[in-house]
Amino acid sequence: MKMLADIFPATWGIDAIRSIIVYEMELKEVLPSILGIAVASTISYALGILAYKRLLRKYAEV
Repeated sequence: MKMLADIFPATWGIDAIRSIIVYEMELKEVLPSILGIAVASTISYALGILAYKRLLRKYAEV
């Protein structure tokens, strides 16, 4: 189950926050996780826009 959870950006965010709060890590130490979340969010947003535009085109033809 842990392997499946590791592929989701929400897990990366929770791990980053936990590292800062519990383990008192600095922001620069969790920066790779934060950047990964930003990249994953950007890709998800772009895919959502493309899917929405495709759906609009499909219903505009009808």
